[in-house]
Amino acid sequence: MVKISSVFGVHRFIAGCFGLSLLLSPDAVNTAFDPSREMQPEERLSLRSWACFMLAIAGVVHQAMAWPAEIQKGIASAIFLAFVCISGVYAHAMATMEPGMYKTGVASTGMIFFGLTLAYGAALRS
Repeated sequence: MVKISSVFGVHRFIAGCFGLSLLLSPDAVNTAFDPSREMQPEERLSLRSWACFMLAIAGVVHQAMAWPAEIQKGIASAIFLAFVCISGVYAHAMATMEPGMYKTGVASTGMIFFGLTLAYGAALRS
């Protein structure tokens, strides 16, 4: 049995760490995906904006660990739906992307989202 509060506990660290890394050092994250690829200023802005959202989610799930079960279930349901959609976006990207270093990075990130999708789904079924 997977508890929603346990998933929140893990998710806050994943979102918090990844959010901070994108906010403070988007170029290092880009280099990890593909060392030969130069990031455009618009991409840097998008990543930093996304990072702020991740930090907000980290804060919400951190606080939600102490909230009543009914509220936790509502939050977990919304996050689960978002992760189902994100997993679909990443699956589509993998199916249409050319092979290479960048595709490996996208696959790694997609697997994090897919893992969180499975965790939230299991917690909601418990």
